[in-house]
Amino acid sequence: MILILSGSDEGREIATMLSDAGNSVIVSVPTVLDAAKHTTQMAVAGEMDFERLSEFIEKYNISGIVDAKRAFSFDLSSDAKRAANAYSIPYIKYVKRPLVEAAEDEDVIRIDHLDDFYDYLERNLHNTLLDVDDSTIELILDGLADTSFLYVACIKGVNRDYVEELVRREIPLTNILEVDGVNSEEESYNTYKKYDIKNVVIKDGAFTAANKIKAAKRCGAAVVALDTDRMASCEFCSTLEQVLDTVESWK
Repeated sequence: MILILSGSDEGREIATMLSDAGNSVIVSVPTVLDAAKHTTQMAVAGEMDFERLSEFIEKYNISGIVDAKRAFSFDLSSDAKRAANAYSIPYIKYVKRPLVEAAEDEDVIRIDHLDDFYDYLERNLHNTLLDVDDSTIELILDGLADTSFLYVACIKGVNRDYVEELVRREIPLTNILEVDGVNSEEESYNTYKKYDIKNVVIKDGAFTAANKIKAAKRCGAAVVALDTDRMASCEFCSTLEQVLDTVESWK
């Protein structure tokens, strides 16, 4: 039995795909309304912490976890990885690959190992903006003791639990910046100048990278592009086909 942590259309697609391929699946979704959308798979509502995940693994003899949930809270993915490790079952994280790759630029610092990124930060303890998704932020914060120099870009109206989690991880509330989704070059430039940002951290391949790179160069900030697929301690899949191939390899 495969446990799918869902919360998006991609989660439903993955559940259907794996079921059609002959896999037994159970889907975890946030609400009863979400569960009703899964008409062909068993779906359960409610968030899963480590204890509930452990109960599910034992009760349903879970043989692997596919995390397709784009959560605003860091805890769910961390608990899922911990539970998978505790029961020695495989875990993969599905992160959809952006449609447009970042523009090549020789001035961009590309990093694909987490230790190398920490070394870079130690040498550059200046105002650093993490303009990346929540999964990447989770990956970064897990290994940092000092977060006082970090700024985090958040979409306006973001779930307050996400902000509270950032504060709990000692990101100053004044350093949590609300942005209007996909910012233009000029909007990014104004943000970098206002907060005196010296390092802009982006996800390599993000479709907004070109605007951010141009804006950072205009205000003299360094751009660090992270290859999170290689940095992650767990396996990442960025296409549905990769998810299916990976699950098939568990058999």
